[in-house]
Amino acid sequence: MQANGFISIANLIAAANAELCAHPNTTASGVNRSCQEFLKTTLDNGNNNKNFVQPGPDSCPFTSPY
Repeated sequence: MQANGFISIANLIAAANAELCAHPNTTASGVNRSCQEFLKTTLDNGNNNKNFVQPGPDSCPFTSPY
């Protein structure tokens, strides 16, 4: 992960692969399931051209409250 919650596509794919290798069978209510759901949704948004990709943290107008 990079600054301000940004991640490269390569690192996102690597994180998804690592999560699936570490936890290939999760239940609907498991802790790992929510992480896998987040990764799936992020990859799905990119595959469906929902414009989640930004050139870098400076180009994003969102300021995280965390």
